Amino acid sequence: MAFDQTYCMDTLTAATRPDADSGEFIYALLDAYGFPKATITQVRHAGQRNVARRKDEGHVALKNWLYFMAVRLGFVRKLEFANVTYASAA
Repeated sequence: MAFDQTYCMDTLTAATRPDADSGEFIYALLDAYGFPKATITQVRHAGQRNVARRKDEGHVALKNWLYFMAVRLGFVRKLEFANVTYASAA
């Protein structure tokens, strides 16, 4: 089955709206990229497909595919700044 760019963009647009549930973003992302519904359901319910160590904190991991962890607003900017600072110091 071919990758459907329109479906992907529509799904991600809906998942990133201000009124969307942020806890559901990762599941929308998996759906947008064509992961099977059964896999998404197993991951959502912390089943055996979710191999993350911190499932209770909202971490999602699919072996050999992805690792997802929600971060606080502004945390990414701090990481980017730290990364740039580290790179310029080297």
